Amino acid sequence: MRRLTAGVLLVVSVIAGAQSTETSQSTEAATGAAASAAAPILVELFTSEGCSSCPPADELLSKISGKRMPSGRTILTISEHVTYWNHDGWEDPFSSLEATQRQQSYMDRLKVNQEPYTPQMVVDGSAQVAANDRAAVADALKRADQSSSGVVLTLRDVAMDKGSAEIHFELTGDTGKPRKLEVTAFVTDDADQVQVRTGENAHRALTHVTVARAMQRVDLPKATMAGVVRVKLPAKPPMGAESGRHLVVVAQEEDGGPMLAAAARAL
Repeated sequence: MRRLTAGVLLVVSVIAGAQSTETSQSTEAATGAAASAAAPILVELFTSEGCSSCPPADELLSKISGKRMPSGRTILTISEHVTYWNHDGWEDPFSSLEATQRQQSYMDRLKVNQEPYTPQMVVDGSAQVAANDRAAVADALKRADQSSSGVVLTLRDVAMDKGSAEIHFELTGDTGKPRKLEVTAFVTDDADQVQVRTGENAHRALTHVTVARAMQRVDLPKATMAGVVRVKLPAKPPMGAESGRHLVVVAQEEDGGPMLAAAARAL
């Protein structure tokens, strides 16, 4: 058995008494008072197979995905592969322009005074940290666990039709002052494996979890609390065996703002 590094142990240790929920994340929003306390913490990892610093962050994501924090909130993760490493000898088969643009939105909103970089984690849309800075990751998780919007996202219905999923969702709870919201639906692979042939990770077998394979955003007008988003279902993974899949739906303030609620369900 491979031993955990001290950095990974540091992050896992902040999840006092952490226990896995399910091997693949399946945190569907509940209803009532308990739902607010159990609202997931969203951790987005911006990564690339062309980046030699990214595999340790991929491993860390796999260790925290689906864990429960002391408050009872579950860590919901998405691995988003960016495109700007693709010129450097290896084209990441999971990279997408949408992931690159989403990261840039966070960089702008959080006023990060540097170019987009990997590996980067964004926690609840409110804090960004270098994903290999384990102390910073642990601190961001602690701070996220101490706050919750009180908003619940419920996936009312998911209809599969002609290679896409149509998701009917509803937000309940106090979203605060009237403001525009955005809701993004992701299709994620539970796990993917790739043998990298060239580039900084040449000759390495890389494993990823909760990999974003498709995403689609809809904007909600002010005071709107329900809607529909349709997302295309991608083909089987470009490399490696196909794993299970999930829909992950995230509601946040416009322009990549703080997260209000999130929910996931198996496909």
